[in-house]
Amino acid sequence: MWYNFKSNSIYKIFLYPIFIASLVSPQSKDWIEFQVKKCSGTLTTRFDGSPIYAVKVSVLSGNKEVKDSAFTDLEGNFVLEHVGYVWKPRIKFESPDYYNKTILLKQKHLNSENEIELDITLDPIPDEKKPITFDKGTIAERAKTFFHEGGIYYSLTSNNKPYEFKSERIIINSVSTDQTEKNKLLLWINGSEVNPLLCYVPQSGRFENLIAILAGYTDETEFEDSLLPRYLDDSLLEPTLVFGKVLDSETNEPVAGVEVLIDNESKDMRVTGRDGRFAFQVGITGEIALNLRPPGKKYKIPATSKLIVKNSKGGWIQTNQFLIRRDSSY
Repeated sequence: MWYNFKSNSIYKIFLYPIFIASLVSPQSKDWIEFQVKKCSGTLTTRFDGSPIYAVKVSVLSGNKEVKDSAFTDLEGNFVLEHVGYVWKPRIKFESPDYYNKTILLKQKHLNSENEIELDITLDPIPDEKKPITFDKGTIAERAKTFFHEGGIYYSLTSNNKPYEFKSERIIINSVSTDQTEKNKLLLWINGSEVNPLLCYVPQSGRFENLIAILAGYTDETEFEDSLLPRYLDDSLLEPTLVFGKVLDSETNEPVAGVEVLIDNESKDMRVTGRDGRFAFQVGITGEIALNLRPPGKKYKIPATSKLIVKNSKGGWIQTNQFLIRRDSSY
């Protein structure tokens, strides 16, 4: 009995400091759930540093749940807003033309406002290593990758004579594709069928004809026979578009009646409608400030959002803004 008591006492004395140390020692920050208010950045190709368009960017939790996702714009920029609390978060970059990349996000990536900014380079996949598929869905699925919600494309509205060309910029809210038995592409944008031959999509910093890009998926010479330009001339591009929605941070519902201003200039103010949308055309480059004035006293006045406009024509910046209620503890 005396031996057992002594052994047990020694065992307890040995474990007690370890137990206390485990209580007071901080856990590894990589494993702690933390808040990410916004994650943004730019994607460029390692080959020449040019921006990469239409890369899918997703923030995932440790159990692979997608917390938020978006696509890069014409300038390679992405913004994931209102991500929230995430356990062991990862950010994933996916593209059919570049090797995918996944990065473990850590608390050291956060700035003082719980936001993350990343500049990422991706390696292009050589043509000989890209998977080749010949199923009927190929041209339809490939075409769909050039259109995503919140992006833009241009449609030629007058194309009879080169000197009379006119184009229209269209914001994409929905997209659907199909194809005929003869492998001819069918395309619907925002619920209406459109002619793919007249569509110009962002590609390598310019707006390129969709059918010209997809020429390798069909034996037809539709684009060559059309005599249309492969790229849109800058004279056909509209000023850069800054647009988005104002949303309630708790319900994610649109907020109407919000005054939206650029650089606090009331002369060019927008007021959100029932859908919470706003849009500005910005024909200058450089930093601009986006300010919001919520109606009544329900919401706090948010901090100014700083945006960088790199192109005076042809670009777009989608930025959703979230309002926090005055009675919220968030």
